[in-house]
Amino acid sequence: TIEKLIDTYFNFEINIGNSEDLLEDIFKIPAALFIQTCITAPIFEEIIMRGYVFRVIAKKYSFLVGLVINSLFFALLHFDFVNSLFYFMIGAILTYVFYKTGSILYCILLHFLVNFIAVLSHYLGFNMVIGDSVGRYIILLIALISSGYYFVQCDKKLPI
Repeated sequence: TIEKLIDTYFNFEINIGNSEDLLEDIFKIPAALFIQTCITAPIFEEIIMRGYVFRVIAKKYSFLVGLVINSLFFALLHFDFVNSLFYFMIGAILTYVFYKTGSILYCILLHFLVNFIAVLSHYLGFNMVIGDSVGRYIILLIALISSGYYFVQCDKKLPI
């Protein structure tokens, strides 16, 4: 089974009891956390949120309605009320980049960047709760906005 495979390679016992225990357990396995947070989540979330949800809503209503609803869904998808405004802003930036470039790949790369910084912050001991780390969130948003701006401005020059 998968549990035995993970136990063999990571020498770690997984408790499948409830979702909170599973979340705690995945933080104890850096490779699993990296794969889930930095690779799997950006790919699937971007395909669903920008590739499908935004396209459907923007086509039926408008870009602005699509951006707001998509960003709201993105924030709600993370089930984190304390950081919901931050997730909303990330969703809005990613939606705008997708709208301007038409590329899901740029959104996946930017999403990877955000999640990688969050995972790295966790292992470096930084608290990523908005009330405790407004400065880190501002730096993260500046990095996201500047990277998004680069993708939008250089879209025709990049081979992606």
